[in-house]
Amino acid sequence: MGVLAFYFVSTVVFCGMRDESLCPRGMQEGVPGWATTVYFISTTISTVGYGDVNVTQSGSEPWRVFIVTLFMILAMVIAVTIFSQLATSTVELTRGYTSPYIASLFKRFKNIADTKPLWYQLRTVKLIRLFELSLYFVLLNLCGTFVARIIFAAGSEDVDWNWMTTFYWSVQTTTTIGYGDLNMPYSLRWFNIFYTIIGTTFAANLLGNLADLKNEIQNIRRFYVWKNREVSMRLIEDMNGDDDGHLDAYEFLIGSLITLEKIQKDD
Repeated sequence: MGVLAFYFVSTVVFCGMRDESLCPRGMQEGVPGWATTVYFISTTISTVGYGDVNVTQSGSEPWRVFIVTLFMILAMVIAVTIFSQLATSTVELTRGYTSPYIASLFKRFKNIADTKPLWYQLRTVKLIRLFELSLYFVLLNLCGTFVARIIFAAGSEDVDWNWMTTFYWSVQTTTTIGYGDLNMPYSLRWFNIFYTIIGTTFAANLLGNLADLKNEIQNIRRFYVWKNREVSMRLIEDMNGDDDGHLDAYEFLIGSLITLEKIQKDD
C-alpha cells in the first residue's frame, strides 16, 4: 500500500507542477500524460533511468529541481525496501517451481560429485547455480522481447526496432543499465512500467543468489571436513561433553552440529 501511495502522490505532484515533460497534456501516441508520469516513477525506482523523460525540459527553476531531487531520494529509500522483499519472495517462488526440475536434471551429476574431491564438488555447485541464474536471465529477456514485439505489431507507431534491437533493449532493462541510446516508442511505456520493476527485482534476486552460493560453498567445505575427519583421541575429547571418557550418541550428534556450525557451543 505504501508503494501505491507513493506512485499516486508522486503522480499528483508532477502533474500539478504542469511539467510538459513529466506529465504532458493530452495523448502522446495513445499514451495519456499521467501514464508518462507513472512510467517515469517506475524507471526512477528501478534505477533504470533511460533518460527519455527530461526533468528540466520545462525549466530548471530551483523549486522544480528541489522537488525532483527529493523525489529521487524517497524513491531510493522505497526501492531498497521493496526490492529486498520482492527478491526474497521471488527466490522462494522461482525455486519452488523450478528447483525440482533443475535438481532432477543434475541429480546424477551431483551424486557423482559427492565422491569427488572438494574442488570438484565446489565447481559442480557453482556450475549448477550459474546455469540456474542464466536460465532465469534468458527466459526473462526472451519474455520481454516477445511481449515488446507483440506491442509493436498491435500498435500504430512506426517502430524501426528489429528482433536484436528489442532484445538489446530488454537486456538494458533487466540489468538496470538503461543507456538511453534507443528512441523509446510510446506504446512500450505501459509495459515498461512493470518490466523495469521486474528487471530490478531480478538484479536483486541475482545478488541474493550469489550470497546464498557463498553460504552453500561454506557448508560444503564444513561437511567435507567433518566427513573426512578421522577418529582419534583428540576427536573423542573434543566431543566428550561430560569428560567421562565415553562418547555417546548424543555427544557425537552435538559435536557434529557444532563442527558443521549448525549450532553454537553456547546453545
